Amino acid sequence: LRPNTASVYGLSDARGHDCFDPTAYVRLLYGLPILAGKEARDPAEVGHRLLPMEHRAFDLLGVRFYCTDSEWSPPPGWKESFADAGMRIYENLDALPRAYLARDQVWIHRQPLPFADPSLDPGATVFLEEPEAALPGPAFAAGEARIVEDAPNRVRVAAEADGWAWLVLLDNHYPGWRACLENGEELTLLRAFGTWRAVALPPGRHEVTFSYEPRSWRLGLALAGLGLLG
Repeated sequence: LRPNTASVYGLSDARGHDCFDPTAYVRLLYGLPILAGKEARDPAEVGHRLLPMEHRAFDLLGVRFYCTDSEWSPPPGWKESFADAGMRIYENLDALPRAYLARDQVWIHRQPLPFADPSLDPGATVFLEEPEAALPGPAFAAGEARIVEDAPNRVRVAAEADGWAWLVLLDNHYPGWRACLENGEELTLLRAFGTWRAVALPPGRHEVTFSYEPRSWRLGLALAGLGLLG
């Protein structure tokens, strides 16, 4: 599909909907090491190309469908779902849901995600940049998560587990985003897989709200309140 075509129909596109993608996300698309600061240059600037569709990174990107106007030999985990004279649609059966629960964690820093390792299971193990991050209690054996509200600056996830869990949301980690439980308790928002969001979730049934509240917005709101007071 041409860029932005999917947004016309309310569909998500792994390529995004504008040209200002966070560098960490772009690096995931290109399969490059997770870097930060001045070293995290746009891969396009240094001549790297987008990963081929059969790469396992697209499971982690949550890419469920691939649309093309040419024939493609799908690898294991993909199947052809639709075909006519001008379009073919392939479905990725291994794509991760946008929100899910993981049991384990691994520290990763300044290196590519090990997609070549057949034991890699991002649906069970979350890769974090914080070396001391760990669940504070026994991990869950059974649990589920689903998105119940999806707005541009707010995503609400209902989750239930019989133990501690990592709640992973396949949305970009970016300054200004916060995560809170249903009682208003703020959770520590971690960067997962170099670009996604993750929080440690206590046992039980919860609703986690991810909201975009940058410092500039809160400052503007405070100033506006002072202005109303005269």
